[in-house]
Amino acid sequence: FRSITTVAEDSIIMIDNNGCISFWNKASNKIFGYTYKEVMGKEVHKLIIQAKYYNDFLKGMEVFRKTGKGPFIGKTIELIAIRKDRTEFPIELSLSSIFLQGSWNAVAIIRDITERKQQELQNQVRAKMLDKLRSIKTIEGCLKLGCESIRDAGLFERAVLTLHNEKRDITHFGQVGLDPKIVEQSRKAPPLDKKLVKKITRKEFRIFHSYFVPKEANIAFNENDRYIPEKLKRSNSKDSWKPGDELFVPIISIDGLTEGYLSVDTPINGKRPDKETILYLEDIVDIITRQIHEIKNVTRLRKSEHNYRTLFENTLDGLFVIDAETMKIVIANKAAAEIYGLDYTEDYTEINLFDFIPKEEKEQVRKIIVNDMFENDLRQINEFRSISKQGKEIWINAIGTRTEYQGKLAGLVSIRDITKRKQAEKELKKNEKKYRNFFETSKDCVFISSKDGKWIDSNEVAIKFFGYKDKDDLLKSNIPELYVNPENRKRYFQLLEQQGFVKDFAVNLQKRDGCIIDALITAVPIRNEKGDVVGSQGTIRDITENNRNKLVKETLYDMAEAVNTTKNLDELYTSIRNLLSKVIDTKNFYIALYDKKTDTISIPYQVDKKDHLTSFPADKSLTAYIIRSGKSLLADEKLQNRLVKSGEIELIGTPSKVWVGSPLKIEEKIIGIIAVQSYDNPDLYTEKDKEILEFVSEEIAHAIERKKYIEMIKNDLEEKNVLMREIHHRVKNNLQIISSLLKMQLSYIKFEEDKKLFLDTNNRVMSMSLIHEQLYRAKDLSSIDFNDYIRIVTRSLTSSYRINTNLIQTIFDIRNIYLEINMAVPCGFIINELISNALKFAFTENRKGKIKISFRHYEDNYELIVSDNGIGIPEEINLENVQSLGLQLVKTLTLQLHGTIELQREKGTKFIIRFKKVKLKTYKEV
Repeated sequence: FRSITTVAEDSIIMIDNNGCISFWNKASNKIFGYTYKEVMGKEVHKLIIQAKYYNDFLKGMEVFRKTGKGPFIGKTIELIAIRKDRTEFPIELSLSSIFLQGSWNAVAIIRDITERKQQELQNQVRAKMLDKLRSIKTIEGCLKLGCESIRDAGLFERAVLTLHNEKRDITHFGQVGLDPKIVEQSRKAPPLDKKLVKKITRKEFRIFHSYFVPKEANIAFNENDRYIPEKLKRSNSKDSWKPGDELFVPIISIDGLTEGYLSVDTPINGKRPDKETILYLEDIVDIITRQIHEIKNVTRLRKSEHNYRTLFENTLDGLFVIDAETMKIVIANKAAAEIYGLDYTEDYTEINLFDFIPKEEKEQVRKIIVNDMFENDLRQINEFRSISKQGKEIWINAIGTRTEYQGKLAGLVSIRDITKRKQAEKELKKNEKKYRNFFETSKDCVFISSKDGKWIDSNEVAIKFFGYKDKDDLLKSNIPELYVNPENRKRYFQLLEQQGFVKDFAVNLQKRDGCIIDALITAVPIRNEKGDVVGSQGTIRDITENNRNKLVKETLYDMAEAVNTTKNLDELYTSIRNLLSKVIDTKNFYIALYDKKTDTISIPYQVDKKDHLTSFPADKSLTAYIIRSGKSLLADEKLQNRLVKSGEIELIGTPSKVWVGSPLKIEEKIIGIIAVQSYDNPDLYTEKDKEILEFVSEEIAHAIERKKYIEMIKNDLEEKNVLMREIHHRVKNNLQIISSLLKMQLSYIKFEEDKKLFLDTNNRVMSMSLIHEQLYRAKDLSSIDFNDYIRIVTRSLTSSYRINTNLIQTIFDIRNIYLEINMAVPCGFIINELISNALKFAFTENRKGKIKISFRHYEDNYELIVSDNGIGIPEEINLENVQSLGLQLVKTLTLQLHGTIELQREKGTKFIIRFKKVKLKTYKEV
């Protein structure tokens, strides 16, 4: 993981569940300007997030801390971030969550998209400018729009575009960002140095590129000077813009002379221009120049339209008539004049056509004119080089026909300037070379293939990609055989037919050695004249490593989950092996744990086709070697034999062809190792597999330790439960012994009043015994089901007082009452006393009646009601001054429950006791 993040160009930041930075790679230093030490443990939102989003971030963290979820988790978004110097810049942010060490952490992958946004802005501004240019009819309007476009593209705050004549007088002016006070002054005098302007406006000095002149350069300006940032950096100058820096882009006229320039100042980013900025400025100037030329052309056409409307109306090509005898131009239209750089208003009668033909081309052109046009009138299209009046080389497409002009043999020639087309053809060849460079230098496999599965061409990467020895060997192979699933190739061509392209088409491909790789294909179809798909061309990218890394992350997450989902350590070990098998071969796999006290190694889990070890002394085993070194090891036969020969290890068990092991570490403590091996394939494992084991080993170590701890706690709880049940059982037995002794004593008591006292005492002992019996039998030792308890107590008292159940009916209204023992004991005594009183005193002389016991709770409030429809309690009995032991107990125990007691005498007797769930005294205190 650290190797990947170290070389990553994107910022990778890990944030813990407190919103603090726990990981920060090198790319983050570059992007945000902070060092690793400056950010670790700091709150991320205070470093790189705009202040207006602080509250949203903190609210989001509250949700994320609990659930690992959020509105942007698993998504890619664009927003504004802040650097250390507090400058803002756009980023592309991808967020994901990971559960580590019992809490949710966020992983942010951040890409600085400043350049992309700048390019998008420039493209948008350029497109808008092109759209507006269609409706602009004036040169000043074009110049102003050009300046505004430079500002709107986020490049410079101030820009001036000027056109001037040969005397350096400004003829047209456009600006943005200038102080109004100096606008008029700028209209009269160029902002650049007069000597510099004089040089760039000389006819003999033709400029075809931009100039950047740094103030500190102190150079002599001449036509060979070319200052752009590359040279600037070699002079050890700083990148920030300085007052006195000059940047201008020339405006080139049709005849190749400098007729104006763009001058800019105050860059918005405060830096000197890079090459891309200069190229963009040149592009803006070129577009504006073409529109200006178009406006000038339209103006000239309108001025001369009345002279040539009949002869040259609606023609776009150059037209001229030549005298067959003298080869002089008799008349020419404006287009022809522009092609040859002539002034449209001047007299052509003394100009010879061959004055515009290069020496080496004159014989060929003479043959075309004399033989093909004048003698045979072939009217053929010919292409040849020519020269403008200014000496500029141009390419001409011409067709001529024999005619008469003023009674003489003449030729009417139509010409077209194809210089741009020739330049485009040249550029095409250049682009073809670039394409070939891409073809050969791409890191992906680049291919051209037929539909029937034959290779037509490929780059060198494809040879290594599929494991062939050379290109001829690759081209002999059959492409369909490379597909693990043949249906994928059918689907691939279906998509090419339907969509006209495929992008990131996921497939499994098989290399020559049988190795399976995950790949993405991006391609376009090759069609014949009928439009049928006959092949395809595109790229194949190997994403096996990316998928494997993704699987490793998923495996880590699943391992952390397995601690909670598995029942015991054996299940956890099995789960670890099954999960690890997704990213590495685990046919021969074991987990070894080290006991430092006894210096022994135990094998709690092993799946192996050769060995089945349980434990062995550490000594010099390969396992102990890893534990001692604390480092992962990939050991083939050669390395194992060398370690044996040097006395560093002794082999235990069956020797393997290759063995990979990694220590299980918790902080600096090594608790064991995890290892895989192969007995027959020495190439089964590589350094990448060792890195994977090393990457997951720490999580495995923590998982094992957590599971051990959970099992230890579980065992302790089970032991304590058994002990508590035994205590309750013995207390219950002891109370029953006391009850039995009291019953035995009853047979020796002569007086009835004394017998009643002993009987009441026995019933109270039995109520306590029942509580302990309920706890002993309950699944949950912390509380008692009072529904069962009250019914049992009532039956016991009815039996004890020999009540005729045909006469007295007991009604229960008890709903889900569970009380902890500290509350259960006083409640048990209260219920015992109130039911006993009702059974003994409410019904006399075999009178029928009902006793109703109601026990309910509302949240933490409890209400116990014991009522009867008997003779009623005497009026002289007052709860404030009770004399009987039973009611004294009821009153005292109600106070212990922090409750209240209410006595109602209507239609019998009703005791209402209300109390809340509170922390009471311990059972011993009760």
